[in-house]
Amino acid sequence: MIALLLATEFELGNRVFEWEDFEGAKLSVLNEGLCLLITGAGLADTALSLSRLEKLKSNYGVSQFINIGIAGCLNEDLCEEAYIPGSFSFNTFSLGESPTKGFVENCYPKIDLYEGPHLATSAVPVWDQRTKQYLSESGADLVDMEAYLFAKWAKESDQDFYFLKFISDRASKESKEKFKTGAFKAIERISEGLCSLEALICESKEVDLGLIKKCFRISS
Repeated sequence: MIALLLATEFELGNRVFEWEDFEGAKLSVLNEGLCLLITGAGLADTALSLSRLEKLKSNYGVSQFINIGIAGCLNEDLCEEAYIPGSFSFNTFSLGESPTKGFVENCYPKIDLYEGPHLATSAVPVWDQRTKQYLSESGADLVDMEAYLFAKWAKESDQDFYFLKFISDRASKESKEKFKTGAFKAIERISEGLCSLEALICESKEVDLGLIKKCFRISS
């Protein structure tokens, strides 16, 4: 079974799902090969959700996890609307430096899982130029609020785990004002891709990353 992890129901669009309580979180089993788990937005809820992933594996036989969600774009050269990131870092930008040089950065080492864009995770949305510049200069292409913790868990657990990120904004003051428009456009792509993936699995076809990318129309 594949488990799709989303931070909020907002990212699922207008479709109505049947939810059941799963260790305090919302779970929807779509068919024998696919389920949805709402993990909660931000670092705290994501951290709490990690124990639920282990129970999904044991209770439902989940063998593959996919984190789906919207993300800000830091790299002006990226022109596609969706990406599968392969490396992950944490936003350690601060106006005040730690007395111990490099301490904070060492707490959050970069995680490499696959080939693909570099995704940074931030505790708060990134709209200001200074933070955007810091992350960009660190090599980050995208920014979200959850993926780093999932990537760390996947690395330590040697777990099959992928990330599908849909661009909602350009991480700037200007795009903040148009966030809802960009977010709804990204969510429409997520909703369409989910329907395609659900139909594909219902046909009892073996699903690999290539087919998942095709369902969500991701070329990069």
